[in-house]
Amino acid sequence: MLIFTIAAGAGLVSGAALGILAWRLPLLAALLFPAVLLGNWLGDRAAGQIGDALWRAVVSVILGGAALAALLRLL
Repeated sequence: MLIFTIAAGAGLVSGAALGILAWRLPLLAALLFPAVLLGNWLGDRAAGQIGDALWRAVVSVILGGAALAALLRLL
């Protein structure tokens, strides 16, 4: 999970350094941070409750959906 935090931070820092950062994005990140904490908490509780195969399938669907949304945004 830490890799996503590092990647997001690096993106914000590099965007600011290049002068292309929309300053509403850090505000949006701060507003969404409670949802991230909630998701981490729910994931931690669910991790020991469901089987590995189902867990991987759910994570794959979520990550695939995020990737698809990013691709659609480019179009």
